[in-house]
Amino acid sequence: MIIIDVGACVGEFTDFCLTEYPVEMIYLFEPLSANYNFLANKYRTNKKVKIYKTAMSDFDGKANFYKKRYPQKTGEILFDFPGNAGSSLRRDKGSTSKKHFEVVQVIKLSTFLTMEKIKSIDILKIDVEGSEYAIMNDMIDNLLYQIIDKIYYEDHARKVAGIKKDKAEFVKKAKELGILGKFYLQSALLKYVPAIKLFS
Repeated sequence: MIIIDVGACVGEFTDFCLTEYPVEMIYLFEPLSANYNFLANKYRTNKKVKIYKTAMSDFDGKANFYKKRYPQKTGEILFDFPGNAGSSLRRDKGSTSKKHFEVVQVIKLSTFLTMEKIKSIDILKIDVEGSEYAIMNDMIDNLLYQIIDKIYYEDHARKVAGIKKDKAEFVKKAKELGILGKFYLQSALLKYVPAIKLFS
């Protein structure tokens, strides 16, 4: 199986896939340095795992990646540690700092697939803290859904109000094309429900 894990964090979804599926290759995208370094060490001997210190959205280039704040009882606020799971390309995500960010490389799914010469994907998992609908709308516009079997994703519209328009656009396109059955929405860690039950 060919799997792409976008927003890999510290690899929970990747570990599940490596255990449950006959993985040929799994490609991980994780732009936050602390998480990327953790993943690079964790999978350093696994030839089925390839890791990119890159964010994914609907454009190619560079952008600020805003770090999530983790307040501690001591009054300290942590940003840089393996497991920071809420950092985002979206400046309007409420739990991130506007002053603490990394400038990261950003790539479109279509660009990556061309670069790696990937012709089909069994599972695409997207957990990107507000950029999910930008990725999925771009994927639909470029007909990439035709080569993807299943798309698992987390919806952050409740946390990032600015993406509600993108969400509505995605639902409209997916319904019109009859492809909602390809999408599964995260309900809990490693648990997904068919999007067609929620949006039909």
